[in-house]
Amino acid sequence: MNIVELKKEMINYGKKSVFSGLTYANLGNMSSRISDKVIITKTGTDLSDLDFDSFISVDLFDVGKGNERASVELNVHREIYKATFWKAILHVHSPFCSALSLCFSEKIKPVDLEGVKFLEDIPVVEGVSGTLELGKRLGNVLKRKKVAVNKGHGLFACGGDFKEAFINASIAEHSAKLIYIYKTFNEK
Repeated sequence: MNIVELKKEMINYGKKSVFSGLTYANLGNMSSRISDKVIITKTGTDLSDLDFDSFISVDLFDVGKGNERASVELNVHREIYKATFWKAILHVHSPFCSALSLCFSEKIKPVDLEGVKFLEDIPVVEGVSGTLELGKRLGNVLKRKKVAVNKGHGLFACGGDFKEAFINASIAEHSAKLIYIYKTFNEK
């Protein structure tokens, strides 16, 4: 896939993420790894209003100049790519995953068939947003998982492309929503 096609895919799935309720406006970011480069949304980018200028290319390993224009989560994305084989990361502030991450200390266990089948569980990872430490923790978890939620902050969904990352984020958020509904009606 060339850079133009990649940006079109990122624009499409960034907008889908907002319009489907996975995140809101400039809450969230996304990136793709191409060899030793990371294509990532710029800081403050509104995922519902992406265009070709919404992205910046940075080196996977060089933390030098030019990186200040990239998303504040750049360190996290870099560490995930260094630790895993994933090619696409979608970070969304999904409300149900974020809320349930405050209720469960280690993982969110889906109760629905799809969540169990495709995710097994959703690991909850503590750490400060945008830090190397959070990136290393998430990278370690995402070696064996498709998704993980930063406690109280948001979901990191991975894939071989953005379609897969979007689907994984959607399944996680759907599962979290069903847990919330189930617990609401069954805890009396």
